[in-house]
Amino acid sequence: MRSAFNLPDPRCRPPASPGRDQPVPAGFGADWGIVGSTRPRPFHRAVAWSPCPRALEILLIWRWLVNALAVAAATFLVPGIYITNSSTGAQVLAVIAVAAVLGALNAVVKPIFTILTGCLVILTFGLFLIVINAIMLLAASWIMSWFGGAWHVEGFWPAAVLGSLVISVVSLVLGMFEPQGRRNYGNSPERYR
Repeated sequence: MRSAFNLPDPRCRPPASPGRDQPVPAGFGADWGIVGSTRPRPFHRAVAWSPCPRALEILLIWRWLVNALAVAAATFLVPGIYITNSSTGAQVLAVIAVAAVLGALNAVVKPIFTILTGCLVILTFGLFLIVINAIMLLAASWIMSWFGGAWHVEGFWPAAVLGSLVISVVSLVLGMFEPQGRRNYGNSPERYR
């Protein structure tokens, strides 16, 4: 079944496979008795072709939406996380801004924290990642208050820890419905068939 996410985009056609179904040169397969026969050449990952920009845009928007819904769920479920604005439009904008800030923190700062505390992550079988996620929530709250945002986390325990758990669970559940655009446009031999 085809959805809107995996329709081919005319800008995203892969290049023709080099040397496919052409005669094998003499001496290449002489020991196998296939000299002069035609066979497909092996797939090489060295073909320079990037994934479809449209699929990447859809994937980025989808992940931002999932992050925003996870932040909204944490805001409304965890008692120590709140939005000070009363209007619905301001609350939606605050959640979208927090999702963007949290996404930037998770892309830049979280890997550094994870590498620096790698021993603790391994010793606790990954449970220390909850602490790192809680620190990212506190950092997002600090950045939002620095820019005059209306989203606040009261403290590390229980608000930030429970908020990080809620965001992780909601992101995991909603992440299962991620568009599969990367599968259709990525570096896989199926796209050359």
